[in-house]
Amino acid sequence: MTNTTPTNDDAAGREGLNPALHRSTDETHGKDFHGTDPMKTLSVQDAKEGDNWPAIWAIVTGICILVTLYLVVT
Repeated sequence: MTNTTPTNDDAAGREGLNPALHRSTDETHGKDFHGTDPMKTLSVQDAKEGDNWPAIWAIVTGICILVTLYLVVT
């Protein structure tokens, strides 16, 4: 085992454990980059959309209770 001390070189200290990896910053888009307006892709839901789900869940729950009672009784 050797007792070599690492150099205090600033570049070597930034590389970390894997010298093949280098820190980089994505400079593709600057601060002046603007995307599309999110309000243009907004879709408005129908006012009655989803009103049937409570009834569907009540029917499914009732069927599950009936099947459970049938399995327990027989």
